[in-house]
Amino acid sequence: MAEVVGTLQQTTPSYSWAEGCQAWILNNTETATIKEELMAPGTREQLHLHKAMEQFFYILEGAAVIVLEGRTFQLNAGQGLHIGAKTAHFIENKSDASLRFLVISTPGENTVPEKRRLLNSEDHTH
Repeated sequence: MAEVVGTLQQTTPSYSWAEGCQAWILNNTETATIKEELMAPGTREQLHLHKAMEQFFYILEGAAVIVLEGRTFQLNAGQGLHIGAKTAHFIENKSDASLRFLVISTPGENTVPEKRRLLNSEDHTH
């Protein structure tokens, strides 16, 4: 059934994943999961990888730093970056403003039994 989704819709599933970070699940099917996420200034996710999923990050507002296999990428609004499966990465908001972005994961998260593997800096050579 078709349903309007978005960050302002009370029926859109959402969750907090760190202090000042929020995710809204806009689509979650076998083929793709699409989320809109908001990160407060000075926040980052933990280094991790997805065994079976690839992702595409698209910046809507603000500036993001994405570290991908030890390489650092600076992305601004209107820019995106593809991350392949089994690729260690994290996203960070080093700015003084909020960061808002879309993350598209394929296949969808509900079809992948082990979503991601958290890594320590010792687990990954930079």
